[in-house]
Amino acid sequence: TIRVTGSGSVETEPDEAEFSVSVVAHDSDDASAVVEELADRAESVREALIEYGTPDENITTERYSLRESSRRERYEGEHRYGVAVDDPDTVGEIIDVCVDAGADSIGRISYTISEDRREELYDEAVADATEDARTEAELYTEAADQTLGEPTSIETGGTSQTPFRQEYDVAVAEDTDDAPPTQIDVGQVTVNAQVTIEYEFDAEDD
Repeated sequence: TIRVTGSGSVETEPDEAEFSVSVVAHDSDDASAVVEELADRAESVREALIEYGTPDENITTERYSLRESSRRERYEGEHRYGVAVDDPDTVGEIIDVCVDAGADSIGRISYTISEDRREELYDEAVADATEDARTEAELYTEAADQTLGEPTSIETGGTSQTPFRQEYDVAVAEDTDDAPPTQIDVGQVTVNAQVTIEYEFDAEDD
């Protein structure tokens, strides 16, 4: 037998996106002042998102921190939301909503695909990987003067996807006078698959 591994991938436009948005606060004397400011400003961002039309379940707290910084001699805090977006084309608008509501930072923006879409494309990627594996098996058996037979076993690896990611700098955006609405260039998402196939082979007759 001969055992080979093939890889396949399919690119597609994303149909979902996600990013994180944070507010930060600090006070040199009072930790409770930091807690209060975080609560007020984080709620402002959340309300702005909901008013825009973002479903409440698409806004989740990813991180909440409060600490005393001995180096800066102050209390520091952060409240970070994770925001899921059902329409990738609206990411720029939603980021503007967050910034206008007082967000201090926007985390890396990831463009992805839904589970149903991923499963559909995974089938295509597996077909490509299977063809890739057979091509490799044929190459080896021909080089060894053998004849490739039927597959005796097929193993598939786990599905994976490579999201498209973008960075966004709030400080740069806020320093731009009369800035136009934020436009985010959307790239392709890649779905990957891998298969390992074992084939029989027969020696060529003399």
